[in-house]
Amino acid sequence: MDEINAVIVGTPETQRYSIDDSLIVIKLHQGDHNEYTFLADYPVQGHSEILESLNNYQWKQPIP
Repeated sequence: MDEINAVIVGTPETQRYSIDDSLIVIKLHQGDHNEYTFLADYPVQGHSEILESLNNYQWKQPIP
């Protein structure tokens, strides 16, 4: 996680976490993904793809 903290835009507190804190969406500067080998296993998504990925039970609180 320290490696990711070094390349994210913003701070760890400003990133988007799943409800159970097991997943995180981070914003990188354009091109950063290819420059760091530790990010090779993580998918790169654009804004609309991320919104679609976040539209499920892992990221949204159920409405009572």
